[in-house]
Amino acid sequence: GRMKEFSEKRWASQPKNSSAGCMFKNLDFIPAGKLIDELGLKGMSVGGAQISSVHGNFMVNAKGEATARDVIDLIGIAKRRALEERGIELRTEVQIVGED
Repeated sequence: GRMKEFSEKRWASQPKNSSAGCMFKNLDFIPAGKLIDELGLKGMSVGGAQISSVHGNFMVNAKGEATARDVIDLIGIAKRRALEERGIELRTEVQIVGED
C-alpha cells in the first residue's frame, strides 16, 4: 500500500542508523543538507556522533555510543564552518535540552 511505498521512499533517502532527525532548518536559498555537503562535512564525526554520509542534514549515532556532548560539538563545528566559509547562520531544527 501507500504507507509501505512511503516508508520505502523515506528509508531510501534517509540514513538507516539511529538518527536525531533533521539537524538544521532549511534556508530560503539552499537546503541545509546541500550546504553541509558543499562544506564537505558529510561523514564527519565527533566521538560517536556523525554527520550522515547519505544526507548532510542528518546526524547519526554511527557507533551507537554518541553522547549529547558529541552531538552538540558536531553541530557547533557545522555552524562555525557555515558562518566562516559562507557567512550563513545555520539554525538548529531540533531543540537542545538538558545539561552535560
